[in-house]
Amino acid sequence: MFTPAEAAELLARLELEQDGETLQTFFATRQGFQDAFGGFYIDHEAGGKLVLQLVHNHPRVKDIPALLPPLRHGDRLLISHVAWPTTRLKQEFDRISAVMNEYPGIEAVEINDVTNQVVVTINPVVTGTPMGTTVEKGILPRSFATLLVDPMVIVRSGKVTLKQEAIKAGQIWSNVKGGGGCTLGFEVIDNGNPSMLTAGHCVKNLNPYTTVYQGNTVIGYYSGQGQY
Repeated sequence: MFTPAEAAELLARLELEQDGETLQTFFATRQGFQDAFGGFYIDHEAGGKLVLQLVHNHPRVKDIPALLPPLRHGDRLLISHVAWPTTRLKQEFDRISAVMNEYPGIEAVEINDVTNQVVVTINPVVTGTPMGTTVEKGILPRSFATLLVDPMVIVRSGKVTLKQEAIKAGQIWSNVKGGGGCTLGFEVIDNGNPSMLTAGHCVKNLNPYTTVYQGNTVIGYYSGQGQY
């Protein structure tokens, strides 16, 4: 059970995701601003802050804060500066994802919204490095090093874990391995099955029975009963 204060805080954090979508739409529909948008994420450890990332070398970066649309929780908005726009990150993510099956050993490709990087996880057998460590590209086989040469890409040694397990309210989920962007709410029972409530806009484009991940771990499947 949540106290009234805890329930209000959970609602505020779910609404922060909608504020993030508002910002994303703002940049996507403003000519010349797309390359200024580095993404957004919710910093739960900081008490629930919406962090807007702006590309530091964009010519209008100093003007943008005064042009932003109204937000439900504008008092929780923080601005940070990053190197890469989301458009470039997505292009690199798509490029690597399209050919990853040709590179046995690549376990996962993800966009890390917090670090503003594309992260490629490679099996330790290929890298010869301990699990969980960052890999210097110079020690990779030449074909891997060529594929991952862009400086926005970092390489980590690890394996993808695929198992269902319980998670807690407030944690992040996605419909892609290693993804994020949406927060799980509180636990509910749906037709007798343990389930988690989340923001409706997060599921509006999902098909029923879509696999749901926390990081690289399968935590369940979308029921297909979302409303938004």
